[in-house]
Order: sequence, then structure tokens, then C-alpha cells
Amino acid sequence: DPESWQTKLECCKVCLLNCSPTGIEQMKNLVLGGIGSFTLVDKGNVDPRDLGKNFMLTPTDLGEGKAKAIAAHLNELNPSVAGSFVDEDPNDIIANNSEFFSGFSVVIATQLPLQTVVVLDGICRNEEIVLMVFRSHGLIATMRVSFGEHVVIDPKPEVAAYDLRLSQPWPELRDFAQQFELKSMDDISLRHVPFIVLLLQAAHDWELNRSGDLEGSKDYNEIKNVLNGMRRTHDEENFQEALRSVRHAWKPTSVPRHILDILDDDALDLTQSSPDFWFQIAGLGAFLRQNGGAMPLDGHIPDMTCTTDAYITLQRIYRDKAESDAKLVGNFVRAFLKRAGRSEDGISNDEVRSFCKNVSQVRVLRWRTFSAEATWEEGCGAALSRHLATNETQPYAAIYIILRAVDIFSERQNRQPGEHSDNYDIRQDVIRIKAIAYGLLSEIGVSVRVSVLDDLIEEAVRCGGSELHAVASVMGGIGAQEVIKIVTQQYVPCARTLVYDATKSTVIALL
Repeated sequence: DPESWQTKLECCKVCLLNCSPTGIEQMKNLVLGGIGSFTLVDKGNVDPRDLGKNFMLTPTDLGEGKAKAIAAHLNELNPSVAGSFVDEDPNDIIANNSEFFSGFSVVIATQLPLQTVVVLDGICRNEEIVLMVFRSHGLIATMRVSFGEHVVIDPKPEVAAYDLRLSQPWPELRDFAQQFELKSMDDISLRHVPFIVLLLQAAHDWELNRSGDLEGSKDYNEIKNVLNGMRRTHDEENFQEALRSVRHAWKPTSVPRHILDILDDDALDLTQSSPDFWFQIAGLGAFLRQNGGAMPLDGHIPDMTCTTDAYITLQRIYRDKAESDAKLVGNFVRAFLKRAGRSEDGISNDEVRSFCKNVSQVRVLRWRTFSAEATWEEGCGAALSRHLATNETQPYAAIYIILRAVDIFSERQNRQPGEHSDNYDIRQDVIRIKAIAYGLLSEIGVSVRVSVLDDLIEEAVRCGGSELHAVASVMGGIGAQEVIKIVTQQYVPCARTLVYDATKSTVIALL
């Protein structure tokens, strides 16, 4: 139901730490998209440099608190979104006031050092808050989401995969197909027979001379020969639809691989506090065991050439079967709720029907903690090593290393590499960043020299820590889309670190 997705978005409360161009670009898109509320956290005041890199500020804002000024402009974009600000340093809040984050749905952190992000990630995971982290440096940037567990209810695949269940027609569908006497029909009536009926009758004729299930190109070609033998001309659209669907109509009844992985998840050790989703998955597992491994029918059928009455009848047959399957799943769900000490009515019939309609596409995502990433644990170091050894991904893995090196440099020198200071020396900054970068490589066991690093390091130092409009716009737009995906549980969000190279206008997901 689209209204439910909009309701979820309207209940979303977003906190932005640091009013950087990337963060403000993302907030602009979220405010226009209709989130419930936002809070900006930034201690700085607006200075002339901010006017050149943040389009949400005007000369009249000079001297004002940055968070206050930008919040006012964001509120003008969508008055229905409640906006507020806090004139404090995000680092201080993270270190001394973790309760501040309670109640937010999403926290967006921009340009924060990794060790601070590690602490923030722990806070957000304890509060079950989605954390999104951005690093932007000249023409390169990264984005990473962190969350314990996220369920995608409606991934919206690009190609609709209809489950017509022709390999296991139930009695009502079989009886409907047998009502059509194809040989005695006139030409006009034959042109309006649903292609599902044509396929079922062709399969029946094929089975009279063969045994076993349809499998392989040879069997499908034989079905096509049967269909062509039924035709009277060569321009019947319903027969053309049937011929196009032969290979796709007889889908195996096996459970999709990703569903088998979910059914093997430790979260199925249900307790009273288990999320509703896992009770529904438990109900699905019981249904599969009783139903011979066939998934619940979703009840959707494609458009087809046939009479209105025939199409409506087919819709009803598939809808009734889907409803019957959903009821059986619901019975199992209620049994698991009762066993865990919860109310049997804790999950409504409508929720179970929606679950069964989308279950074949459901995804469960879990993100690696920033603590594990900071110490190269949970396979992070090994994955980065593989990417560095692959020509296609090596430049992006090098960008990731450079941003980690820039982060360490900034913590040690209390400034960005290439940023003017009393001790500024661009050549020395390049040498320092290279030493840090190759030190990181040694930590993950990479001993060979990565030539692409040298050019990228010089560019990273040359930019002097600047955050460019073009990069901020791209990353802010991507980030806003990812937030909406997660909040509405539609589409599949990025489960890894997204690396952006503006010189090539390309992105890739690593780690």
C-alpha cells in the first residue's frame, strides 16, 4: 500500500551531524521527500567561505550559527517538515551525551573521524538507529550505512517474475483449463483463449506420450511443437504469448537460494522479543514443510489476450489460491506467537497476506560494524586486499585507503593535508600521507606497491580538504535515496561502502 510507505517516511526523524555541503544536499532531498522532522547539529558560525560552498546560505546569514541558518532555509522548502537545530560540537555530544540520539530514526554523520564514528556506531546500534556516514575530499567520496538488521519487504525487481504454478496446477486451475474445447471452437473464440489454458492443455497432450516433468530445451521445444499444432493461423496473439512463456511458465518449485539462507538464520530461535518478521519466516518454513517445498502463491497474473470474463475468472482462481496459502501461513504464525508467549493476534491477517505476496523477493541485510572495519576484522582486510589485486576495483580500493589515511593525518596534525598552516609544506604532506597509506596496506598484508596510490595521494593533498559542490550533489542525492529505501523497506539499499570517483563519474560498492 503506497500510503503505508508514505506514512513510514512521515514518521522518520533525521539527525545531521555537521552541516557540510554533502549533508545539506541530502537533507534538502529528504525534506522535499516529506520526512517527519530533522535536527541539524553544528557548532560553527557562517563565514565567507561557507557562502562559496553551501548553496543553502546567503550573505545575510554571515555571523549566524550555521545550523540555525540552514535549518531556517530547509524549513522554507517544506513547511510540513518540522526542523530544529543544536549549536554544539557533534564530537562533544557523541562523547558526553549519547542519550541525545534516542528517538531518531536516522543519524547522518559527515566528515567525522573514524574513531568518533566507531563510538557513534555503537550508540546507534544500541538504540536501533540507522547510521549513514559520508567522507568527501576533493573529487573522491565514500558513503556507508551501518545498521544491525534490515528487512526489505518490497525490493521492486526490474522484471516482474510471475508465478503461474503451471508445474503444479491445483484442482480449480486444472478444471478451468479443461473447460475449453479447443478443437470445436471457431477461429474467433480460439483467439481469445488465455495463454495459460493453452500451455496447460499443451502440457497435458505432451504428457500423454511422455512421463516426467518438463526439463531442458528439448522438452520445451516439444511443447512449442504441440502449441504450433493447435494453431489455425500464424497471427494469433494468445498463441504467441504462450510460445514466449513456455520456458518461464514451468518454474521449479524449489525455494529460492536467498530464502533458504533466511530459513537457516539464527534469528529463527524465536523469543518473546523477536521481531514480527521472524515469526512470519517461521510460519513460512512450516508452510513449506507441509506444502512439499512450494512457496505461497502471490496471486498475480500478467495481462493477456483473452475475454474479460476469462481473465476475471483466472484472477479469482489465482487470488483465492493465494488467499488460501496466506491463511495457512497465518495459522502457523499464530502457533509460533503462542509458543513464544505472545498474543496470537500480534500479527494481523493483512500483514501475513502482504508478507506472502512479497516473500519470494524478501531480503535480510546486516552491516559490518565500524569497529570491525577500523581494525580490519570480519573479513574487511581480506576483501580490501582482493579489490586491490583486481584491475577493475583497484582504483576504488585505493580511494578508500587514501580517505582512511587522510583521516589519520587529520587526527595527528589537527588539520587537513594540503591545508595552509604555519608548518605547511605540500611535499611533506604528500610524504606523510604515503607513509600512512602504505602502513595501512601492510596492516592488511599487502606488500606490493600500488602505483595508482601515488597519483591519487597527490590529488588528495592538492585539494586541501575541500568539499566540492558537484561531489556533494551526487553523494547527497544517493544518500537520500538510500535513506528512503531503508525507511520505507522498498528496494534494496547498498550493503557495502560506496566509493565515488568524480573524475570518472563512477561509483562502486566495496567491503
